[in-house]
Amino acid sequence: MLSPSVISIILWVPFVVVFLISALIFCIAGYRKGLWRALISLGITIVSAVISFFLSKLIAGIVSGGIVATVLAMLPADQVGVAVIKTLIPSLVQAILAVVFFAGIFFVVTLIGKIIGNVVKREALQVEHPGLKWGGLGVRFLDAVVYTVLLLLPLYGTLGTFAPTVQTVLKLGGEEMAIFAEYLGAITNHPVVGMTNNSVIGDVYGGLMDASGTTNPDGSANVNVNEVVDAMDQTMVKFEALQSATNEEEFEDACLDLVTHLKENVVEADWSYDMIQETTTIMKDEIVNSMQDASPEEIKQVENVVAMLDMTKEEFQENGVVMLDFVEYALKNDVMDSLETGDMSALQNEEFYAEAATMLNATEKTTEIKKYLITETINSVFVDDAEAANKIMASYDDSAVTTPEAQQQEIEAWLEVTTAENQEELVEALKKIPTLDSDLINDAINGLGSN
Repeated sequence: MLSPSVISIILWVPFVVVFLISALIFCIAGYRKGLWRALISLGITIVSAVISFFLSKLIAGIVSGGIVATVLAMLPADQVGVAVIKTLIPSLVQAILAVVFFAGIFFVVTLIGKIIGNVVKREALQVEHPGLKWGGLGVRFLDAVVYTVLLLLPLYGTLGTFAPTVQTVLKLGGEEMAIFAEYLGAITNHPVVGMTNNSVIGDVYGGLMDASGTTNPDGSANVNVNEVVDAMDQTMVKFEALQSATNEEEFEDACLDLVTHLKENVVEADWSYDMIQETTTIMKDEIVNSMQDASPEEIKQVENVVAMLDMTKEEFQENGVVMLDFVEYALKNDVMDSLETGDMSALQNEEFYAEAATMLNATEKTTEIKKYLITETINSVFVDDAEAANKIMASYDDSAVTTPEAQQQEIEAWLEVTTAENQEELVEALKKIPTLDSDLINDAINGLGSN
């Protein structure tokens, strides 16, 4: 089996071969023709790269449609994992084509450009001074390096973009995948791979992978695949840090770091909405279809929850940030520990009331979640009297709970219901929930007592 060092040597082969051929030709010409023609040649290489960049993206956008349709037709339509991939297929195909076309177009355009450059003012730019000749050789040596890196950009740029993410995923696979992760580490740390990802050359590759600004026949927008991969790579790295935390403090710090990253680089990114919507659409169908033996009431409850997933991009981003802000607060204040242990009394404080009320009343969707929680709480109290529970919830009017004081009172009362130790505490807690009809609560409680 190949070792990481052997893989590193193999990766040098394409670069060395192309560089030696181009450097031999370029440097000889550079010394013979001098500094001024060498500078023209270097300029031609750079201009050719710019022309090739735009030509490859244009041609990729034109020819990708048929390929995308073929690829999508080959994929199953009812799997969540496939749904995520399908949202990226149009952008990915267009990006890959742009990268592949770039090498061929760059080779042809550069060749034509240098042939034309050789005949421009052939006599006027001739030099005899040795210093100008050696200067020409030096510039053409640099020209050979730039040319080689650009020509091999599809190879090294692709490795540098995708290898780190795959490497991180393999690390999470344990010792069995460790050797493969080590191989990918050798690729990620290779000097030429690094050159094509951490420089202006890397920006060229990132631009080729950027299909945003174009749309598909179905109206969906393409995305910057490089940006998506980079975000996923960061997510996996932060998740790995979470997995490898050795104590509670490290775990909480890693959680906070992951939450902050998700909020800033995933939820607020344009590409994430399309992926989430495609995934949730299939999830909703699978969940509802799997409830064939459930009662109408249970199906209705699930449908209500599933309906909360339908939202616009603006709503998705707003709700995502709101939710992650609350998760960040919860992690910093041991809220998760209280929920895990069932010690709800630990949450009965003004700070939690204020934070929970802010989150649950921030948007239309979070308000729906709040109403769902209250409904489920009422149903659990009057589990044997669904009619009474429905009447009580019918009296609830969340549109009337608009002030911060009323919203915090709602959270406080809800927690008191969940922690009530006797019927008297339960009644008082239910009556504290704003807008609930006290008479209906008394009648329902009396009905429970009579049963």
